Amino acid sequence: MQKEQIEWYQQWSLFKDEKFDGEELFLFRDWIYPNRLEDFKDKEVLECGCGGGVHTSFIAQHAKYVIAVDLNTSDLAKERNKKFTNITFLKSDIAEMDLGYQFDIVLSIGTIHHTDNPDKTIQNLKQHLKPGGKIILWVYSKEGNFWLSNILEPIRKKFLSYLSRERILFLSKIICSLLYFPIYTIYLLPLSFYLITNILRILDGYLIVEIC
Repeated sequence: MQKEQIEWYQQWSLFKDEKFDGEELFLFRDWIYPNRLEDFKDKEVLECGCGGGVHTSFIAQHAKYVIAVDLNTSDLAKERNKKFTNITFLKSDIAEMDLGYQFDIVLSIGTIHHTDNPDKTIQNLKQHLKPGGKIILWVYSKEGNFWLSNILEPIRKKFLSYLSRERILFLSKIICSLLYFPIYTIYLLPLSFYLITNILRILDGYLIVEIC
C-alpha cells in the first residue's frame, strides 16, 4: 500500500484557489476533452486523486453523485466543498481500494503517474467502472517537455528540494513578477501565433518553478 506523503497536504494548503470557477476551469475542460462537463450530468462519478477538491466542485455541479478519493488531502477537499450535498470524500489508496460499487464515470486527473504502480492503479480503477461506462485519465506527457525534463528538473532537484514550500512559493512569485512584462510583450509583437507558442514553451521549460 502506498504511504501517505505530507508534502501533498502542504502543497494544497498553500494553493487554496478560492476561485473554484476561475482559472482552473478552463484547464479542467482541456484535460477532459473531448469529454465535456455536461457529460457528467446525472452520472455517478468516482474521482481518484481529488487533491484539494477543485475539480470535484466542477463535477458536483453536474453529477448525480460523486465519490472523491485521496490518500493525503481528502479532509482538506471535504472542507472546501462543504456546500455540496452530493459528494462523499474518502481517504484511501486508489491502487488498493475496493468500494464494492461501480460508477458511470471514473476520473483521474494528474494522479496516476504519482502512484507506486500506475498499471496496477489503472486496473483497479477499471474494476470500479460499470459495463459501458467511461474512464477519463490525464497524466503528464514526456513529449514537448525536453527542457523541463533535462534542464529545469535536475536544477530544481539539486537546488530547490531542500527549501520549504513557503520559500519556493516566494521564489516563484519573484520569477513570475520578473517574467510578466517580457512575456506579455511577446504577445504584442507582430509574430505568428505558432512562433509565440514555441517561444513561451521554451520559457516555460526553463523558468517556471513547480512545487512537487
